[in-house]
Amino acid sequence: MMKLSPTDAALFARRQAVMGTASPLFYDTPLHAVSAQGVWLTDSAGRRYLDAYNNVPHVGHCHPRVVQAITDQIARLNIHTRYLTEPVVAYAERLVATVDAPLNVVQFCCTGTEANELALRMARFGSGQHGVIVSDFSYHGNSSTLAALTTGLPAPEALAPWVRTIRIPDVTGCPASEHTAILAEALRAVSDAVASLQEAGYGVAALLLDTVFSTEGLRAVPEGYLAGAVARIRDAGGFFIGDEVQPGFGRTGGVMWGYQRHGIVPDFVTLGKPMGNGLPVAGVITRRDLLESFGKAALYFNTFGGNPVSAVAGLAVMNVLRDEDLLAYAQRLARA
Repeated sequence: MMKLSPTDAALFARRQAVMGTASPLFYDTPLHAVSAQGVWLTDSAGRRYLDAYNNVPHVGHCHPRVVQAITDQIARLNIHTRYLTEPVVAYAERLVATVDAPLNVVQFCCTGTEANELALRMARFGSGQHGVIVSDFSYHGNSSTLAALTTGLPAPEALAPWVRTIRIPDVTGCPASEHTAILAEALRAVSDAVASLQEAGYGVAALLLDTVFSTEGLRAVPEGYLAGAVARIRDAGGFFIGDEVQPGFGRTGGVMWGYQRHGIVPDFVTLGKPMGNGLPVAGVITRRDLLESFGKAALYFNTFGGNPVSAVAGLAVMNVLRDEDLLAYAQRLARA
């Protein structure tokens, strides 16, 4: 284990004094990052690291087009979302154009936690039911509601009685002849979870899954698994919330959204981390009927969700994805 320099050790002690000892840091010897550009991160000693991990600067650290967009907008206007401004509308139009029908409206917020909370509220309102099904190694946010359905990280909240968990199947290394049996067993587990929630009187409001199963270990599910699971949820009157915080915005290389790899369309798509390349912006994309009916019953607003600076950052990210043809570039690298 490397030893912290005196300056970094002092900074570490200051952090623990005002942020607590449980606030997590990566690595046994914390990395003191001071600058970054593109894929390179520089520490306080001038060492450069190839950043193959960071899941926030989606088009690279300090991308000049994103920096310029933020700079121009913050010098002009940055207010909350209860005024009419052009950037957030333009950003909403661009986002909605990338998803599949019948998804056609977006509501902005600030974090992935907020996005999943909002989607869950709308799913419960729209279904009139309360139960939620998640994987047995999941993370979808850190609010009290989402902590009560988290299975992949330690939390003091017990797993809520309205939650059922399912094991995500993985056919990695399995001969094709075994896939059908693996699929059937996995879908039976979904049906059992639905029945259990119904018998307990909760019903099924939502199936909430990351569409590439990143927390679960990027499992290779058998063909037809997610479509079959979603069909069972919808037959029970519930909705599918596709958590795209990790897989979204082309991270799989072949498609814009992780759900598109499965031949289905979620009822709610939740977005987060990569949207603003480091600025806090998140959102929920859904159907107009679901959003409008919820909005008539709940005056939902988010003070900073979709503020003009975050909106232009999001637009700049999408422009870079398009103009630098990054999805196709990722595919070429995968074949190299």
